[in-house]
Amino acid sequence: MKDAAIKVTGLSADWPPWERVLYGVLVRGAVPVASFLLLGYFWLPVFFCPPKAVNPEAPRRAEIVSLPTVIHFDVDRALVSLSMRPQLETLARHLAQMPDVGLLLEGHADSDYRSDYNLELSRLRAEAVKSILVGSGLDARRIIGAGYGETRPRNQDRSCSGKAENRRVDLSLFHAGDAVPHPSIKEARQ
Repeated sequence: MKDAAIKVTGLSADWPPWERVLYGVLVRGAVPVASFLLLGYFWLPVFFCPPKAVNPEAPRRAEIVSLPTVIHFDVDRALVSLSMRPQLETLARHLAQMPDVGLLLEGHADSDYRSDYNLELSRLRAEAVKSILVGSGLDARRIIGAGYGETRPRNQDRSCSGKAENRRVDLSLFHAGDAVPHPSIKEARQ
């Protein structure tokens, strides 16, 4: 029974009283003190440090998590899939809060049909994405759309999967203050 008490408490009845007191203080008092010090180390700077000064003239960076950079389309279609709509709506809400950021939409097509038809189809694809963004609250003046037809393929492979990569709309962010931030914007504005 005596050995069981030693295992549970860590104290021995044979120890002098001053050793038992020292052991109890160290074991039972060290944990709350260490916890208090750790909490103070991590939380005191949060409550008592002044916030860093913000320079209003410093350029703000646009950060959007999980920005869809490419939207793919079915053969001979300019309809955005239902699975992409929530992502585009989220993108529009984020961009609505950043008035100095614009969006470039570049529509593309594969080489299955005539080049003039593909050019119009790629423009319609960019317009379909733009209409979802505008319908979600983004100002249409901040969106520039352009269609390039089959002139800028992402994949030169003529297989079904290679052509599927070319049926797309590429999305790019740009700062509204930039004169010509992307070569495609200059072409799209003309």
